[in-house]
Amino acid sequence: MHAKIKDISGKKIKCSSPGCINSKDGITIMEKKEILNRWSEYVEDLFKDDRCKKPNIEKKKEILNRWSEYVKELFKDDKWKKPNIEKNIEGSSIFKEEVEAAIKKMKNGKAIGPDNIPVDIVKALDNLGIDLTTKLLTAK
Repeated sequence: MHAKIKDISGKKIKCSSPGCINSKDGITIMEKKEILNRWSEYVEDLFKDDRCKKPNIEKKKEILNRWSEYVKELFKDDKWKKPNIEKNIEGSSIFKEEVEAAIKKMKNGKAIGPDNIPVDIVKALDNLGIDLTTKLLTAK
């Protein structure tokens, strides 16, 4: 009954075997050469580049060079030179308040680290623990 309805409605019966595909027009193709041509056509359509023409890279480089020269000319005077600043290689010292804040953030009951000192002990020592930790961290 379904086949009769398809025949009357004009719908074409699709090929169920693996050796056939449909053309662009919907016609079933079964010959190997035509199938290969259809696949070739399909891949060309799939990867066709319909975008606008590609930009001229040489012109882009020329524009960038002109802008670069313009900016150099614009900032030509000496006031834009970087100041000579001596760098502090040793870094700033660690403050007691920083150590105290870090210790307060630590949670109790956690596993000990590579120093084998539990945070609970450092917290229990209160100011002495903070002072000792600060001295340890700022020692040279």
